[in-house]
Amino acid sequence: TSGAANDLKVATQLAEEMVLRLGMSDTGLRVFNKPEGYEAMVAPRTGQRTFEALDHAIKQILDECYAEAKRIVDAKRETMQRVTDYLLQQETLSREEFLALM
Repeated sequence: TSGAANDLKVATQLAEEMVLRLGMSDTGLRVFNKPEGYEAMVAPRTGQRTFEALDHAIKQILDECYAEAKRIVDAKRETMQRVTDYLLQQETLSREEFLALM
């Protein structure tokens, strides 16, 4: 769905921000500007190995987040099913109704 696609886009942007601008990777406390458009094609600012390390760090963050989200969903599957069934019947859910289903 477009919602899921947007979630993936935002997650990727956040992981890129963590690695490229906040130095949260094994490449060290460095800031990497992400070149855009023509500049990205003609004047790369990092070598191939550095680019691959940055890309790997971004992928690792996304993979870890996916694994954690999957673990939470699996652990809360019964609760999620109750909420899903309720929403299919009622279409809306108040805070109180949600808490009662928990």
